[in-house]
Amino acid sequence: MRSKTLRWLLFALLASAISLTILYRDHLDAAALQQWVERSDPAAPLLF
Repeated sequence: MRSKTLRWLLFALLASAISLTILYRDHLDAAALQQWVERSDPAAPLLF
């Protein structure tokens, strides 16, 4: 039961991330994303 709930939760999270990416695709810029990752020094590998 818990495993099934976790799968649905992960699916919902992934679907939300994809939906937000599609909705805000005009605002996403490669240079801005690169700068954002570079500014997060220790967490940069995780964000990449």
